[in-house]
Amino acid sequence: MVVDLVIKLVNHGISPEFMDTIERLTKEHYRKCMEQRFKEMVASKGLEAVQSQINDLDWESTFFVRHRPVSNIAEVPDLEDEYRKTMKEFAAQLEKLAELQM
Repeated sequence: MVVDLVIKLVNHGISPEFMDTIERLTKEHYRKCMEQRFKEMVASKGLEAVQSQINDLDWESTFFVRHRPVSNIAEVPDLEDEYRKTMKEFAAQLEKLAELQM
């Protein structure tokens, strides 16, 4: 049995604008990945005439980022430089937040 636990942390000190940037970049990354998979599927099935647009994206995790003890952000394939830099900063801010709670 798998149980998902979702905890919402408010007043965490990470700016809403920064969170909006993370959400935007994550959605862009996810959309590009899904579009690429769709194109590969279309090509493999010989359906070149089929066109589709991917909408209503959920911005949940599409990959695993490890910050400590050694970051793996450089190893995650297909990330834009801006996204890689933003995720690295986000991990650093989360680390600071966790240290405040200790």
